[in-house]
Amino acid sequence: MKEVFINPGMGQRACPYLQIPLHANYHIGEFGIDTGMGTTGWVAEWERTFGSQLDHLTDVSGQLGYDVIQSAKLWIEQNNRRLILGRRLNQ
Repeated sequence: MKEVFINPGMGQRACPYLQIPLHANYHIGEFGIDTGMGTTGWVAEWERTFGSQLDHLTDVSGQLGYDVIQSAKLWIEQNNRRLILGRRLNQ
């Protein structure tokens, strides 16, 4: 999801708007994007075969009838504000 600016670091919560449910075959099964976790270049190989994650997310967004990318941006802005405020309160 680097294309959309969103790539949470270690220990950061992923944005729920950028997560879509997958049938097991496409998550951990024979064609699963997570089947090759830890294997260098696996996600790139999966995307060459099935299309980019962003393309799939855009397709699902269209089917849902709202812009999940815009919703994700708002969610991230709100969570960043909470993190900044929390840090200030803990200083």
